[in-house]
Amino acid sequence: MIPTTRFYQVRGEHRTWARIWITSDGCISIFSDYGVFGYWFGAPGGEFRKFLTGCGDDYLRDKFSDGEREFDQSGTERAAKDLVLRARRDQDIDREEAREEWDAVLGVDWGCEYSRSKWYFEETKLVDWAASEILQRRIPMHVQMFVKELWPLFMAELEAELAAEAALTHPGFTD
Repeated sequence: MIPTTRFYQVRGEHRTWARIWITSDGCISIFSDYGVFGYWFGAPGGEFRKFLTGCGDDYLRDKFSDGEREFDQSGTERAAKDLVLRARRDQDIDREEAREEWDAVLGVDWGCEYSRSKWYFEETKLVDWAASEILQRRIPMHVQMFVKELWPLFMAELEAELAAEAALTHPGFTD
């Protein structure tokens, strides 16, 4: 059977927009000013539009990012500070070493790969395996912005469409 395709267009605040196509067999394609996203959910069973209205933000961000992660500067800096605090708390380093490590962490430009590498390879004396685990990654910001800003507008449109269809199918019955 050939799947049917539906088209939606949403406009958000600040002139944001998205053009969205969904197919009856579980495919979604999105073009937006936040990027291009797509995913085939397979045959999710039942009405695909209804399935989409039940998807949580974390689930969607994961699907739309396709496993891609970007460097999280503030998360990495926080993890480096936590590493120093943990080493001091566990008495792996003394007060003076903790102060030196803390100052070194504060001196790093966490947005600069060279500065991070210099800290890791030359400045920190903390255990190599622990220091290597501080690099934090996150779902790309453009995916997060799409899900936060435009997805709710699309969901409102889908829910209104489904409610209108239900009212035609079952007059007097509301979900």
